[in-house]
Amino acid sequence: MIQARATTLSLLGDTETKSKAAPTKVDEIVETSKALEEAVMKALEISPPELSADIYTNGIHLTGGGALLHGLDKRIGAKTKLPIHVADDPLKAVVKGTGEVIKNLDMYKSVLIS
Repeated sequence: MIQARATTLSLLGDTETKSKAAPTKVDEIVETSKALEEAVMKALEISPPELSADIYTNGIHLTGGGALLHGLDKRIGAKTKLPIHVADDPLKAVVKGTGEVIKNLDMYKSVLIS
């Protein structure tokens, strides 16, 4: 397991208070990544067999901002024993995929509309 020692970081960017840096404790980030691990494990537990087979064959693909958390792919891979793939551009991957589905709606209707 990846371990981190508690320290305070200054993360740059806008926050709710609009300051330029938001102090965040590393242990808070570790707790968040643990929660993500558990959510992945729960999703795998309740997945239907045909989806589980697909995940086992192709691995897990991480997208979105969470995919940018350093080491998350390794933590999830160690926990699930599955290959983990991080999208080339995680922040835009979901939007691009949604665009592809919309362009090819007839092809995806059977899995989108019940």
